[in-house]
Amino acid sequence: MAIVLAEDDFKRLKQILSQTPDFFIDANRVGFLLGMLQSSPRQSDILGSYTISGPGDGAAVRLIHWLCTFGKDTPDRESLALLVNALLDKRGETSEDGIFLRSLVKRYPLYADRPTDPANIAQIASSPVLTPRQRDALQRALLQAFNFRSLERLLWYKLGKDLEHIRLGHSDLQDVVFHLLKSAESEGWLHDLINAAAAANPGNAQLKAFVDSIAA
Repeated sequence: MAIVLAEDDFKRLKQILSQTPDFFIDANRVGFLLGMLQSSPRQSDILGSYTISGPGDGAAVRLIHWLCTFGKDTPDRESLALLVNALLDKRGETSEDGIFLRSLVKRYPLYADRPTDPANIAQIASSPVLTPRQRDALQRALLQAFNFRSLERLLWYKLGKDLEHIRLGHSDLQDVVFHLLKSAESEGWLHDLINAAAAANPGNAQLKAFVDSIAA
């Protein structure tokens, strides 16, 4: 489906994007776009129909229009969410721009509430508690598939969890993921975490391999 932004939201998003240094400078724009699309299995489709070069304002308008009309890059995510997430990483979620960007996720249908593969998810939900080897494999997969910000967004938007309350003050991502898995298993939402992670980053080979291994 196409995302139709209100005029004020479109202008504000265009302003934030066009004033982001990595995007505004023509020479850096490819790197910004590749970083934005790193979790998307349709990276080549999105880039293939977008004109990268040109002044920052015009390039920002073209990109937002294109992502709004492109539709979903995965079954549960609109392509515009990729841009919002990339800008959140640049601007920070507690900044004025970050608060606006987070509001877009709440006010527009950027994510679906259903999993990407219902049959696979059902098998995972009924699987036993993970073995120590499986826990290790899951931790490595999450570390490969997410950074701190994208993991924080995953928990907040998909599971209603605040990573700040789970990480116990740790800043090293490996420690954060360790405490996340302990909390999820002890509180009974580990399989929800696996399902949400698989749906959020379906193009990650290591995470997909883990999901396939426990769903087999």
